[in-house]
Amino acid sequence: LLIIFLITTPVITDVVKLKLPAERNQVYKTKPENITISVSKDGDIYWNGAIRPLAGGTEALFDQLKVESVKQPQPEVHIRGDQN
Repeated sequence: LLIIFLITTPVITDVVKLKLPAERNQVYKTKPENITISVSKDGDIYWNGAIRPLAGGTEALFDQLKVESVKQPQPEVHIRGDQN
């Protein structure tokens, strides 16, 4: 009985040929000129790990981003948000 299963199983198995997408794993390199903006669940905004006071509201954040946006080459902005 085992021999019958070994012989017939490859014949009756339907195989669908698929071409799966290639996966690329890129290493995340932090450069000193990159900007990391983090938002906590309480709404606190951190600019490169230092807390940003919201005295001017989010307008102060936008003003700082405008200053950074005219630099050549432009720094990368990474935004990290709390799950909650």
